Amino acid sequence: MIFFLIDNDRKSNCKDYIDSLPNGDKWEVVIQERKNKRSLAQNRLLHMWLPYLAEHFGYQPEQMKDELKYAFIGEETWTNSKGKERTRPLSTTTLTVKEFAEFLNKIDLLARRFNINLPMPDDFLFAMMRD
Repeated sequence: MIFFLIDNDRKSNCKDYIDSLPNGDKWEVVIQERKNKRSLAQNRLLHMWLPYLAEHFGYQPEQMKDELKYAFIGEETWTNSKGKERTRPLSTTTLTVKEFAEFLNKIDLLARRFNINLPMPDDFLFAMMRD
């Protein structure tokens, strides 16, 4: 069960639910701050920029995305079905709005360094907003 504790009524509902759990059973309760994941505007902006960057650096857009993730987010190691260790870039799907904004800022700085003119749509500032 997940409760979003945004007001006193919801906190009370959560407490009531916990109180209703049977005694003797083992329960795990996790309380964590909720962070907003990347926004759709941020993701759209990244995908708008990829063709410009890919053309300049000689990649396909999806290859360019992987290169940017390697450079600015990092990588993880995993073992394939044949037992060989491999690496892959970390996914952008787990980034918060703030983290994705930082990722986009790094890409924008890279583009400026190479004199690549990236499109800046009207909602650019919205995409760059942090929570």
